[in-house]
Amino acid sequence: MDKTILVVDSDPSVREQVAAVLSERGYRVLQAGTVAEASLIEAREPLHLLLVDDELPDGDGVEWIARLRAAGNHLRVIFTSPPLLDSQRVARLYRQLHVSMVLDKPVAPTHLGELIEGLIGKARPKGQRHPALDNTLSMLRKEYLLRLPGRLSDLSRAVAAARERPGDPAALLLAEGQAHRIRGTAGTFGLLELGEASRRMETALREARIGTEGLYGEIDRSLAAIRRLATEGGFPYPGSPGPSAEPAEPSPDHAGASVPSAADDPHPGEPAAARLPVNIEMARVLLLDEDEELQATAAKAARQRLIEVVPARTPAEALAACRERPPDAALLSLDLSEGGAERTFQLSRQIRALPLCESLPLAFLSQGPAHQVSASHRGASLYLVKPLSAETFLLAVDQLVAANRDARPSVLLVDDDEEFASLVAGILRCEGMTVALLRDPARVLATLGEVHPDLLLLDVNMPGISGFDLCRVLRATLEWQALPIVFLTGETDLSSRLVAFQAGGDDYLVKPILKEELLARIKVRIERARLLRERAERDALTGLLLRRSFLEGFSVRLQAARRKERALSLCILDLDRFKDVNDTHGHLAGDRVLAALGNLLSRRLRQEDLRGRWGGEEFVLALPDTGADAAAALLSRVLDEFRKVVFAPDRGEPFRTSFSGGVACFPEDGQDVDALLRAADRRLYRAKAGGRCQVQVHGPTPESVG
Repeated sequence: MDKTILVVDSDPSVREQVAAVLSERGYRVLQAGTVAEASLIEAREPLHLLLVDDELPDGDGVEWIARLRAAGNHLRVIFTSPPLLDSQRVARLYRQLHVSMVLDKPVAPTHLGELIEGLIGKARPKGQRHPALDNTLSMLRKEYLLRLPGRLSDLSRAVAAARERPGDPAALLLAEGQAHRIRGTAGTFGLLELGEASRRMETALREARIGTEGLYGEIDRSLAAIRRLATEGGFPYPGSPGPSAEPAEPSPDHAGASVPSAADDPHPGEPAAARLPVNIEMARVLLLDEDEELQATAAKAARQRLIEVVPARTPAEALAACRERPPDAALLSLDLSEGGAERTFQLSRQIRALPLCESLPLAFLSQGPAHQVSASHRGASLYLVKPLSAETFLLAVDQLVAANRDARPSVLLVDDDEEFASLVAGILRCEGMTVALLRDPARVLATLGEVHPDLLLLDVNMPGISGFDLCRVLRATLEWQALPIVFLTGETDLSSRLVAFQAGGDDYLVKPILKEELLARIKVRIERARLLRERAERDALTGLLLRRSFLEGFSVRLQAARRKERALSLCILDLDRFKDVNDTHGHLAGDRVLAALGNLLSRRLRQEDLRGRWGGEEFVLALPDTGADAAAALLSRVLDEFRKVVFAPDRGEPFRTSFSGGVACFPEDGQDVDALLRAADRRLYRAKAGGRCQVQVHGPTPESVG
């Protein structure tokens, strides 16, 4: 079993950064932003280490550790706090509570990873591997070995054609490209000798192409070595000609180089139209339900839309499926014979505590509307009433998957080597990333506009345009100047590395690749880019969007609501008597109140909802597909929960507080952003004037007030 670490910190950006580094080292990482969340996870999960922050919105980290020790919990603990922590607290942590380490914040995540390995050892026992990744790699290797004879035959024919036309750069370039593809992919799949022989072949062909004489002897020797290795490995050349045999008649491609004819297609029988230039993987959806007929109907409908349904009939099966590989969305039945609705709600919490599932879009299924309010309170994006038609199921899945694709790390891989691209995509997908494949480099700009990836993986040697030139084009395009770009190439010389960085690349991976290095480099680049973006777009205290970023996101959702003719609610919240909180209890206590409300809004709303800090003590929300009454009901439940939180003061007694809210709804309260903001603000003012601690939704809009 993977070693599991619980990170308890009120700052979501800190949690995500630490989780990314520890997950990269192979640990299973769970996250909690409050003492209450941490207590729930600690009670149900087998943990190996706690990483606990000093100040949490609903309690003190030291006191929580003390309660755990009093209950007999002897887990290893690393405690983090701002510098200059009181010496008596430090002494208590070490001597009474037996904390392993007390670290001053900020802690470099890589250094933290090394300290954790020293405390609890490596993430997995020696020899233990990632089961889903191993299965994927094994399947891809088998497929590659089936196709390898065709690839070797292509190489043999291309070399023969080059010998028949000495000095023809197009013929040599084709053969060089065939050797290049075998070189990178064979080595990555573990066929190291075959990859090395192909490297020698590629080098000799390149030098022959640029005018070096007397290299055909080296080409023949390399080809003979490749044939020998293929025969020893059981990959014969079906019908391959020798060096002096008549080559197959070539046909021109769009770049002007010669390619094997259609008769030599290594994928006979596959329609040309099926070979899409961009390939995005199938969505993976978990369906928990005991109804076998529903499972069969859903699976049949999903196959037509390239959706994989992962069936589960018990909560244990559902949890195991999510642990093996995170799905894109989950539909969970509330009508189970084992525990009913409460067991399913508990399962939803367990799933969202898993790595890469923290914000998994959820839908609940039930025979009736009895649990609809409870489902909304658990962060459900959809509530579906059975019986469920195939059309309703597909519409629900489309909505859920679309929301999750925006949240998962995404990569665009541009490589004309199909086997190598499939291998890299398989490795990344097993780590919860969305991968789009593109074989035509001329379509990169158009595809970037469709996919909007977090990172671009770019092969260097491609037909038509090199990866270096393509990178220069992107760096001269305003929209993609900050996009992380990692090159994939077989070149190891210093000049190639310098050109890669001079062209604007961020990193450089040499084929054959090691999956551990691939994952480490990509995760670090994506995490760094996301961290910079988060710092620019989010409020550090609450973790919510800043005003500009919120307005950008709200404009997009407003356009969608207008296009689909659906409701969209805009809500403005304001903490009640917040100045009195600062004056009476201290500004640090006020910060804890702001952070607590931000955390509550993050946990209680759906993934597709927007949350922002408008300024000072004001917050703003956008709720797509939600009418005014439903929005008011949701905020009233959040208000009830927030009023029960007890805050620790800097001075004085512990205290509680509340907020007021105003709701406006598109289209009845306005057609644009300004009109909706004015309507929501006017209703917030009425809530304040009416005694505070309430949400106002109905009443005059700004246009109807004199």
